[in-house]
Amino acid sequence: MGDLSVKADSIDIKAILALKADAAAENPDAGSNNVPSEVSKFIQKPSNFKGFYKPTYNNSFAGFSGLIGYSTPNGVRLELEGSFENFELKNSNKCTLKNAYKYFAAAAKLKDANNDEIDEPADQNNENHNKYYYVIKNSNISAAATMINLCYDFTSDALGNGEISPYLCAGVGASLVKALNMPHVKFSYQAKAGVNYFLSNSVAIFADAYYHATHDNTFITPVIHKPIKFAANAADANNKFTDDL
Repeated sequence: MGDLSVKADSIDIKAILALKADAAAENPDAGSNNVPSEVSKFIQKPSNFKGFYKPTYNNSFAGFSGLIGYSTPNGVRLELEGSFENFELKNSNKCTLKNAYKYFAAAAKLKDANNDEIDEPADQNNENHNKYYYVIKNSNISAAATMINLCYDFTSDALGNGEISPYLCAGVGASLVKALNMPHVKFSYQAKAGVNYFLSNSVAIFADAYYHATHDNTFITPVIHKPIKFAANAADANNKFTDDL
């Protein structure tokens, strides 16, 4: 997974910023209609976001896969494979507030061109003043894949060894990827290389390494909180956000 980037269809996003570890809560406007109940008070304070947001994830240790297949005498093998992996989002900023590390800001205006802080209006209590950020909630990344693999087993006769048989595979399929709290279906491809050790004519144990990827790592994501208010246009009304992982 690469660095996260965010684009909006009608807002120029300058940077994505992380919540500070010592983020402080602020009382929300009780009359606001764009503050869902799940959103904590701390994300409504622009000064709580500082530093560029670079999410990191734990390796998938709870994943699994299984397959069925058919092997021909000439070494060609066809497989149907299913797998699941889950990559847990890390609390990289060591935020003390519960679940605060999951939120980040897509900032439309910074204090200066090279800064990592959101520009704040002079009168933050005035709803007519511009506020220059959206808040998006991150999540674990999970992927459930179904693949069709075409493999070739290097036969024992070719190697002069009756027990060990290396193999190569290439596969294509589809993955249901959940990222930033939204599911997406993506075209997937993979390559595998491994070795079989035959215990008998019909039983073998194997070990392999593989590379699995999706064709497109962009995701449409919902906005959790929309404090932006551009008095001069309707930019706040219907923005669609695309994230690239």
